[in-house]
Amino acid sequence: MKRFILVLLLLLIALITFNIIVNPQQFFHSIIITLELWLYKVYPAIFTFYIIAALLINTNIINRVIYILRFLFKKIRFVDERLTQFFFLSIFTGAPAIIDLIGNSINNKSIIKENANELLKCTSFLNPIFILSFFSTYNIKYAFILIFVHTISNFLIALFENKNNEQTIISKSNTVFLIDDLFSSINNVVSLLLVISAMMVIANIIYFSITNVIQLFYGKTPLFLNILFMNIEISIGLKELFSLNFNHNPTLLICAFITGFGGFSIHLQSYILIKKYNLNYNIFFKYRLYQAVLSTLIIIPFLML
Repeated sequence: MKRFILVLLLLLIALITFNIIVNPQQFFHSIIITLELWLYKVYPAIFTFYIIAALLINTNIINRVIYILRFLFKKIRFVDERLTQFFFLSIFTGAPAIIDLIGNSINNKSIIKENANELLKCTSFLNPIFILSFFSTYNIKYAFILIFVHTISNFLIALFENKNNEQTIISKSNTVFLIDDLFSSINNVVSLLLVISAMMVIANIIYFSITNVIQLFYGKTPLFLNILFMNIEISIGLKELFSLNFNHNPTLLICAFITGFGGFSIHLQSYILIKKYNLNYNIFFKYRLYQAVLSTLIIIPFLML
């Protein structure tokens, strides 16, 4: 296995080097496009919602919110109220930011690793603002459909995984505020955003290097490979998908799968954080496959309507 990975890495290095030599201008331009996507699509959503989520957690305001919505969240049957709070926040914060927030709570001894691994199964969301920003120039109605499908798939996973648990006990707690927590959250999210930008660039370099070589020798990337490569980096993948001008139905089906799985770039970002906090990446990967299939199945009735 190690030999296979080594050969794969050497092949990848050779591909990247070849592309830099053959077409350096286009190679570096593709990196600039990726960083623009990160700056205009990813940075605003992740920074804003990470800070909000961190404040809600550190001040215990999230406890009040969950208490108001307890009629819904206690039926999801998490073993601990804290897990319910993270599940709720993950809907808006998205991956990999929620993994970092979960990891910080492990360090603060608010939750244990076993429960954190359980959260990895059902807290991988794409930030809804990210989805809206991409579909705003395509069809805003489909953005809301995808957000709904994306959310329901994780709810179904949580309900299935927790079906044998007792209903979650949700109680009120007093709010607190420490200014140091706010500064710590800002420091954490800046580091996280730098990791995300680096992984997006790496994923784009891989995507560009492979597709460019195929196009140099074959003239055009075969359609099935084009769809497969869309899963390398979700931002570039969605942009490429819209450029193909498919009908709405296949576009939505592919979008449902890509957003459910998350793409190679998000998996890289998540892997770094999962290993940082000594969690189990295999759980995360397996349940993203489940989520991708579930999302694709859930969206079919919308296509029929």
